[in-house]
Amino acid sequence: MTAATLVVLLIAAIVTAIAFDTRPDGASNALAVPFVDNPFTPPELFPTLPPAPVDLTDCQLSDFTIVSTERQTGPDPSAAVTSAAFRIALRNDSQACALGGAPVIALSSPSGAGEPITAAQPAASEPTDLPPRWTVEIGGTVVTGVFLAGQPCSRFPDPTWELTVADEEKQQLTTMVPAPGCTEPDSVGDIVRSGLWEPYRAPAGPRQPVPTDDLAVTLTVPETVLSDGPLLYTATILNPTDQSISLSPCPRYRQAFGEGGIVSEYFGTLNCAEAPESVGPGDKVTFEMQIALPPEFTAGFAGMLSWTLNPEDGPGAMSEKPVAVT
Repeated sequence: MTAATLVVLLIAAIVTAIAFDTRPDGASNALAVPFVDNPFTPPELFPTLPPAPVDLTDCQLSDFTIVSTERQTGPDPSAAVTSAAFRIALRNDSQACALGGAPVIALSSPSGAGEPITAAQPAASEPTDLPPRWTVEIGGTVVTGVFLAGQPCSRFPDPTWELTVADEEKQQLTTMVPAPGCTEPDSVGDIVRSGLWEPYRAPAGPRQPVPTDDLAVTLTVPETVLSDGPLLYTATILNPTDQSISLSPCPRYRQAFGEGGIVSEYFGTLNCAEAPESVGPGDKVTFEMQIALPPEFTAGFAGMLSWTLNPEDGPGAMSEKPVAVT
């Protein structure tokens, strides 16, 4: 081997090492789509909802009746889906009252198979423009929901599950729902999370399913991040179906990191200009992500990083991971 050949091989090795350099979290940069700063402003859902009068009595769950329970999944109900959500509507049959926060939602097996699942409360990073307490008139309808992903989707063998909605007073209402029927790749975390109480909003028309409803997402995140940030990580979009899923229009996402009301939040659009036009059956696409840390996130702070695909379009792919600030 000549000296010139050796030099060429050394240069090639250096270039290859750079191309496959790894991120602090250990995820390879080689196939990751670079991050682009492309924010968007999500629409306000309840921009004019006034706070309830201070002296208005708090709502009692016993005054409500469950009027509908809708299972929400992807555009093709017969296809394998990676997550599921139930939207629950309740009617106030008593008197005007003040409602806020979130209910306690549990799922159980009517045959007694396995321990019941209690949904986690909405994260502190949950986006909302609702006042802490708002008025529900007599006959008014409110909605809430529960989102499932991962192993909880197949916790019980029954074709129908029992869903219980409870409040802080331990009052509860129960209804039956079809089994979620969702399956997740092993790399996607287990999630059972309830939604906030919200006023019922009549749809303007039939919701057009977005083409990314059946996608799943998994995060590769470092266990720790320096307080001067930013937090660098990757979000991998997975297609567990047997058909290609288009990334046009380019999906949006919401990322948030925080805990206890201290939250860094960012709504953005993925870098589709440098990504494949679609995700093939069983394929995945990894996107580099980053989120700034505010000054309040000093060493010792620990929070949850959450990532949601198409957050303004209803239930979508979601994942979350804990991170500590050092």
